[in-house]
Amino acid sequence: MGRVSEQKMATTQDEFGGTWTQQKLEALSKYLRAYTRIFTVNPRAQFYSITYVDAFAGTGSLHSSELAGFANLIPDLEKNDEEFRKGSALRALEVEPPFGKYVFIEKSAKKCAELRKIAAGASGRNVQIINDDANAAILRWCKSLNSRRERAVVFLDPFGAQVRWETIAALAKTRAVDLWVLFPYSAINRMLVRDRKPPIKWAELLDDVLGTHDWETAFYSTTSMPSLFDSAEQIEMGAEVS
Repeated sequence: MGRVSEQKMATTQDEFGGTWTQQKLEALSKYLRAYTRIFTVNPRAQFYSITYVDAFAGTGSLHSSELAGFANLIPDLEKNDEEFRKGSALRALEVEPPFGKYVFIEKSAKKCAELRKIAAGASGRNVQIINDDANAAILRWCKSLNSRRERAVVFLDPFGAQVRWETIAALAKTRAVDLWVLFPYSAINRMLVRDRKPPIKWAELLDDVLGTHDWETAFYSTTSMPSLFDSAEQIEMGAEVS
């Protein structure tokens, strides 16, 4: 994906939260509450310390201008709007019983500053904020995880095709992680252009995300036909999406 496209996608996701966003976050909240309860009430599960990791934590809240100036005129509407704006990080911090530790990873230093404000207001929560690329931070975190004593939920909700396959593989190798990953189908689909094979930069990104170059064989085919001038020569036609 080109740099401009990535920036536009990030801006759009930062500023708006629609029905799908809310369904996703509500499902995550329910899951996290069930997860922490299991590790609290199950005697065998109490042996483990539990961590919540959000690798694209953002600012902890959604930004939306849909209510404009009406929210401050109607208290109930403002309260609903505040609930609507809660992102994954903030929702995770509100889960009861809580996780033993929270790890929020965010590449933007400005957004990390917002996360620190949220963490400061989350009394009794053990929060670590990492200002780094999500893939690099997750790989380090996996190496530090004590799989004999620790369990974790890892939430990967990238703005585009940002999660490398090696990151997914490293998380799987721990055998101690419940992974939520939202696959960037639309971003992948845009890179799989119809009339030709993707440019080199896109092909390399597809390799990183899918963990293999086999996508080229799976998605693209070429046809050949005899030359009009030499029957022994085969002419290869252009690539087409299978």
